[in-house]
Amino acid sequence: MNLSTAAKRHELLRRCTAWFAASVAGLLLITPVARAAEASSNKPAAAPVVAVEKIAEKDGEKPAATVTGSPAARAVAAKGSDFDRLPVVLGLEGDALEKYKKSLADRDAAYKKWAESDKGRAYTVAQKEVAAAEGTTAPGAGRAGGPNGGGPRRAGRRGPQAAPQAAPKDGAGPNTATPNAAVANPKLVEAKKKYEPLRAEQETVRKELRAEMNKQFSAAQLRVWAGHMLYDRAIDRFAQAKLSDEQKQQAQVVCWILTADLDESAAQKDPYLMPDSKLQEKAVADIKMYVLRTDQMNAVRSAAVKTASR
Repeated sequence: MNLSTAAKRHELLRRCTAWFAASVAGLLLITPVARAAEASSNKPAAAPVVAVEKIAEKDGEKPAATVTGSPAARAVAAKGSDFDRLPVVLGLEGDALEKYKKSLADRDAAYKKWAESDKGRAYTVAQKEVAAAEGTTAPGAGRAGGPNGGGPRRAGRRGPQAAPQAAPKDGAGPNTATPNAAVANPKLVEAKKKYEPLRAEQETVRKELRAEMNKQFSAAQLRVWAGHMLYDRAIDRFAQAKLSDEQKQQAQVVCWILTADLDESAAQKDPYLMPDSKLQEKAVADIKMYVLRTDQMNAVRSAAVKTASR
């Protein structure tokens, strides 16, 4: 049966999803024992067994295979902070998971030590002074270095930031006020002069701690995480499309493909592996092209027009 261009596109992406998810599973899920056996015998470790199921036939399309419990399914279902999602997305189990938990505890202890130092206490005081000058409330207690753990400040799908607000993930600090507001508020100007250098030092501490945590991961695992970070940023743009779980998995695979050639030095430059704006736009364009139906595309376009007209 002849398929429409859109139907062919969706069928192709479903097949790519199954293939790519199986490939990622092969990278992440081979057990340490199998790796050790491979190293000692020079024989390749057995590929993991991946369960597959048929997608129900729709509109005369040929059913395609998808991976059950695949890395893509895990990734899009992962909830919480970066630190909560990271072991889920990477499929850490057994010794690897215990090692990760220990590294996280070590990271929190190291950040707490800085927070209780003279600079750390000065940062907390300066943060509260900025909050008072802005007439807002300083962030409450959470994971050391911020309430959610994991990366730089960002307002996103886990809720908008109030000003000032602790950084989502593992950073903390009030949002920067607009220049006009700062000029009109001399107390805020003075508070920020004291706060900004301390905030920069706090961010340096966080980045160094995150870089240390990253040492436990292979280059392949860091690419998987980079692809998930790209998905995390791009998927916000499709709220009006009401993507199905399958489409979200396809979007995650698109993002993994885009980060498959990530340079190994990327994590050294940015331990959070945050995608730049150019890569985010590429991901958004590819998701529109390969994942969305026509009605979903129209919904996203209409929402963008309304936002631009405000």
